[in-house]
Amino acid sequence: LTFDADYGLGFGTDEYFYKLLQSMEILVVTGAWDDVEQVLDDLKLKHQVIAPSELTEVHLNPRQILLLNCGSQVGGKNSDVLLWYVVTGGYLMSTDWTIQDTLERLWPAWLTSYKKDTTNDDVVRCEPCSGDRLLRNVFADHARTKVWLEITSFGIRITNPYLVDVLVDSEEMAQKYSLEPLCVSFDYGHGRVFHSMSHFYLQKQSLQNVRTKQELKIFAVDHLGLDVD
Repeated sequence: LTFDADYGLGFGTDEYFYKLLQSMEILVVTGAWDDVEQVLDDLKLKHQVIAPSELTEVHLNPRQILLLNCGSQVGGKNSDVLLWYVVTGGYLMSTDWTIQDTLERLWPAWLTSYKKDTTNDDVVRCEPCSGDRLLRNVFADHARTKVWLEITSFGIRITNPYLVDVLVDSEEMAQKYSLEPLCVSFDYGHGRVFHSMSHFYLQKQSLQNVRTKQELKIFAVDHLGLDVD
């Protein structure tokens, strides 16, 4: 079976994937700088929030989805459990500083953090680099997709390009900060690791005070790259 809606099975719809996520067990590992649990709350998706030290206690299994907030530091026996979880088929997603705090210690042959230049509180254009289905419907033809960078976001240095897929990069970010990969993924055993420089939950305040129809139009033009018409 395929997840292509052309076959009329309904697998390519947002409704199908939403129901799929509702039936899965989602674990959130707390960090210092990101809050994916707020996104899951908004989506009304059930999840369990745990500390990095609790990974050995929650009976990890590959049927779960594991989300590491920026600043999640996993070490010791919890690192062994995390490796076992991915190699047996688990799906791990992480953001920003987690590349230094956790990923590069577990998968140094795949990637490490890159701190030659630090980023500002900035919004940059980004472009897809892969036909991966994770990117389906993310990039629209009518708009320039942009992403917010945190102050001092940690860049991604790919140790072995044959092992790591670059999903999204940013030419603008490369020009400003000598950093290019924005989102990457790699297979490890039967599982997969996905990492993004950008956070799950973006704390950017620019939209919170946008209320009127005219303000929304201005925001769409200035920040989403939409045409004035």
